[in-house]
Amino acid sequence: MSERRFALIPCAGTGSRAGGDLPKQYRMVAGRPMIWYALAAFAASESISATALVLAPDDMPLEARFGAATFAGLRFDTAFVGGESRHVSVLNGLRHLAQLGAADDDWVLVHDAARPGLTPVMIEALVRAVEGDGPDAAIGGILAVPVPDTLKRAAALTPTPLPRAGEGSASSSAPGVLPSPACGRGAGGEGSSSAPGVLPSPASGKGAGREGSPVARPADNIPDNTPRIVGTVEREGLWQAQTPQMFRVGVLRQALEEALASGAVVTDEASAIERLGLKPRLVNGSLRNFKVTYPEDFALAEVLLGGATGAASFGETSR
Repeated sequence: MSERRFALIPCAGTGSRAGGDLPKQYRMVAGRPMIWYALAAFAASESISATALVLAPDDMPLEARFGAATFAGLRFDTAFVGGESRHVSVLNGLRHLAQLGAADDDWVLVHDAARPGLTPVMIEALVRAVEGDGPDAAIGGILAVPVPDTLKRAAALTPTPLPRAGEGSASSSAPGVLPSPACGRGAGGEGSSSAPGVLPSPASGKGAGREGSPVARPADNIPDNTPRIVGTVEREGLWQAQTPQMFRVGVLRQALEEALASGAVVTDEASAIERLGLKPRLVNGSLRNFKVTYPEDFALAEVLLGGATGAASFGETSR
């Protein structure tokens, strides 16, 4: 029997960063629950044999939550085996696929429920690229996009404790004001009156280009959570991972089980595969396939999925 391809959608998270009263995958986008779009994309793909949706054990069927008519015509099986993390939910989902008849050498495409921009064309592109990879086909691959932006590395500043009353020098600087050097006098002599958050002028009261020019400096009591740039990250060779991520059922299960046993934190399936020393293929995805994460992302999803253009994308077939 030829290898088959299964889709697996972990859908047990709460989506707390997105705000709202409902988990983000259940919020409405362009007139439909967000999860509908991923299910519709796999249902319209000729390459997918079956789709499994992984929900939390205390969740309810989609048909009960939204009504059976909402998902009419979509092919998917629901498994209430979600765990405390995506890692565990996917691993439990793979075990559920085995109950549906998935063999270790079959393929599984794991997809984020919060990526409603997926289309059948993207699915077919991933399948063709991975299965056409020759000897490396057993490894698998993921949709991803090259990073186009300049990346900055940030580190929080640790605040400098302010002296308590009666301690240290007699300086009466207000919070956030750098005390004047030497016995409370400014660099240019007595009576320096630097403004809050401004470093007194350098030696002899002269600034960097003109006499008396103050040198700006952030206050010493910056909160720990204030991000500051500490460097620029070289973007050459960097890709932003998307989903689906396509691997052999048996290999992915092994990778996730070993990562779980060792306490390793894996944020996607590819990172678990990488721990085995394997190098999955990167397949060009699309900015349309972005992950809805923050409240403002819903407006962008509405634009992408609303209207005739958005609806038509789910009628695409492989070509």
